[in-house]
Amino acid sequence: MVKKRNDVGSGFYLYLGVRRREQNYIENTFVTLIARLEALHRKTMNNTAESRYVKEQVIRIIADVADRKDRKWLSGCLKHAHEPNLAKRLSDIFSSVDLGVPPRRLRKFASQCAEIRNDLSHFGERRGSIGYQTFIRDVAIKNATLSVIYHAVILNEIGVGREIIHEWLNVRCFSAKAYFVEAGFLNKET
Repeated sequence: MVKKRNDVGSGFYLYLGVRRREQNYIENTFVTLIARLEALHRKTMNNTAESRYVKEQVIRIIADVADRKDRKWLSGCLKHAHEPNLAKRLSDIFSSVDLGVPPRRLRKFASQCAEIRNDLSHFGERRGSIGYQTFIRDVAIKNATLSVIYHAVILNEIGVGREIIHEWLNVRCFSAKAYFVEAGFLNKET
């Protein structure tokens, strides 16, 4: 645990801040959870073969630009082009632990979370025709589901076995299963 704490640092500590259950707006809790999952991804999964390949590709393309000023400008614009977008980061984190959820549903959930986070961060509200009460209910469900997923990811990171995590999610923690049904991961018959 100490090694993981030193290696991952904020990816663990930031989650604990959400778990303190201090009063907070639902939207703030959601944005905070997403930011902390993104930080965890940056610490644990950012240097993949795919991102190294994209980085090399960007460097090659920039090198082909003849004008020095254009090359400098393009370098600034593409500085982070090799990094995955938020939906991909979330999907990677969610998939890092066996949640018993089909990958397609995890990717859809990750995309929905990324879209909501971007709307809240850049517009201060959810864009579209959805009513506020419906939106808040959806975010509350996502908050609860994200907390369960984040907890499972941390358990996995510190070396808790797959079987124990799976038992916790599916047998011991009724609320986790209920949140997974509400989030659309599992069928209501479950």
